Amino acid sequence: MASGTWQTNASSRIEDFITRNKWAVDDIETLELFARRLEIDPLDVSANQDLVGEWYARLGPSKADPTRSIGVGYLIDKSRRIVDVISFEAYPTRP
Repeated sequence: MASGTWQTNASSRIEDFITRNKWAVDDIETLELFARRLEIDPLDVSANQDLVGEWYARLGPSKADPTRSIGVGYLIDKSRRIVDVISFEAYPTRP
């Protein structure tokens, strides 16, 4: 691992997400870009943290299905510099 980077399981979670759903290339690129941002600095990502410490980020509307948006939930272990992506998800887009 290069100095200054964080370890993350985002790639395997992206694969799981793609397997469960049909997504446009642009959607997959959005997921991969977000994963790279987590590797650089997960604390410099626009996200909200809940009361138990899980982080949630909205990545935006899906290009494959404009009625759905893509989000992600993850945990950050600062001392070990690990980001545990719980899952990527698709949820109804707000009007």
